[in-house]
Amino acid sequence: MKKATYLTLLLCLFSLFTVCAQRKKATDMKIGGGNMEDSVRLQFDYTLNGKPYDYTLIEFGSHYCVPCRLMESVVDSVRATRPEVNIRFVDAAKEANACWLDYFRIDIIPQQVVMDRRGKTIFRHRGYIPYKELVEHFK
Repeated sequence: MKKATYLTLLLCLFSLFTVCAQRKKATDMKIGGGNMEDSVRLQFDYTLNGKPYDYTLIEFGSHYCVPCRLMESVVDSVRATRPEVNIRFVDAAKEANACWLDYFRIDIIPQQVVMDRRGKTIFRHRGYIPYKELVEHFK
């Protein structure tokens, strides 16, 4: 069982490293005419944009990563029970998402970032996290 777990972790790391090898600095990358900091603030500062959320959960993962796929049911449960949480999935294996990985300093997947209403990071976690442990950060 341990060999399978280590192999899975290695595969997830490999998929992330292939993306990281080709990335630019997040501050150099532009999204919609602005830089990443502006983009994050405009999307996730609900005091500015008026969206009805209290929290944001960004799940960084990949569809090729077994622990990431295990997180899908946790994220689905949060989506079903917590309407005040804006949930975003960022596929770490896609080149187009490299600026998000850089900006949030994602070095391993799966990784969760929870932000408050103002778009400030209040919690980060690497790896699988059970539903009950994750929702404690939405109080």
